[in-house]
Amino acid sequence: SEKISQVDAAIVEYLAQKHSAPDHWCPAELQQRARLTEYLNWQPMNIALHFFLCCQALYPVVTDTEVPKEKMDEVLADAKQSLTLLQDKFLQDKPFIIGDKISAADLVAVLWIMQVTQNKKNKTQNETNGTKQNGQNITKMRHKMTKEQSSI
Repeated sequence: SEKISQVDAAIVEYLAQKHSAPDHWCPAELQQRARLTEYLNWQPMNIALHFFLCCQALYPVVTDTEVPKEKMDEVLADAKQSLTLLQDKFLQDKPFIIGDKISAADLVAVLWIMQVTQNKKNKTQNETNGTKQNGQNITKMRHKMTKEQSSI
């Protein structure tokens, strides 16, 4: 039984090497590999941590209630800001995070976006007035996302 690190970048590199993945998933070229590693290290602390820990793990477990609308609105505002950073810092005018070809960074980004947009389907209980509110679909907030990026 082989053990691997829980760091996303280490897991991606391990799996790419172990299974001889095509180079575009985890590029051997140093500048592209650095960009992949940069994104994979940025994503958990800037996107996943806040959204998933606050709204899907810690809050419901600690309070034994659903996330209040105010907190969900705050988290979605942070998610929107993170999506803006994803667009402006990583994607820029490229079709994919590393460049012209899909990589593991794009898969991680899409998985995060899918998790956040799933929130639209999951209604949250508003603790102050007892009404149910739908989460926002933050992918609609970023008009610069191209058809290719959205269809990954």
